[in-house]
Amino acid sequence: MSISRSTRRSAPRRTSRVLLGAVAAGAAAVLLTACGAGQTGTIGGQVAAVNGAQGLVGKVAVRNVTLQYPTGGQDHYSVGEDAPLLFTLVNSGITADELVSISTPAAGDVSLSGATAIPGGTTLVSAAVEASSGSSSTVVPTNSGSSTPSTSAGSPSATRTSVPSPSGGSGKPGITVGVVAAELTGLTQDVRPGLTIQVTFTFAKAGPVTLPVPVGAPDGARE
Repeated sequence: MSISRSTRRSAPRRTSRVLLGAVAAGAAAVLLTACGAGQTGTIGGQVAAVNGAQGLVGKVAVRNVTLQYPTGGQDHYSVGEDAPLLFTLVNSGITADELVSISTPAAGDVSLSGATAIPGGTTLVSAAVEASSGSSSTVVPTNSGSSTPSTSAGSPSATRTSVPSPSGGSGKPGITVGVVAAELTGLTQDVRPGLTIQVTFTFAKAGPVTLPVPVGAPDGARE
């Protein structure tokens, strides 16, 4: 069987197109790989954001719940250690409520100290713990946004800020009425970044809410 000249000429052209397509695809793959490697290298020197647990029970919003990142050069909490719990409580109702307890199967107990009452329309915040010369101290946020170390090494000041109260005994919306310190004591398991533990907040009127709580991000960039 004879093959026409036009057929013989078109075959190499089709082959060339296939080869050019393969080369282009290979170059694109190499480029994408290089870009990906560059992104990984950049992110490696940064700290990924950790989204704290969020929840709502009744009129009380539980926000930004995390375990404070371990201090003293550690990267996780071991069995038997204590771990500070950080969070914000917002009462959007007009009736006062109160944080009764915090519990978790990951610890033997959860200690609470400081203010626990949350008047309607106000916010209650937790205190961070800073390590300094081998001892820890709490940092008490103020309404102006600054932080003042408390004089006590173990618990924050329980003194509330002055809150004007309209009819019904509610504070103004957005006012921070106090600071509470919460700490998981006697951990029953190792707790590492990237994992969560179940923590239950119980309020006098709103009731309980259980959230999956992660370990917060460390301060500054990782080496």
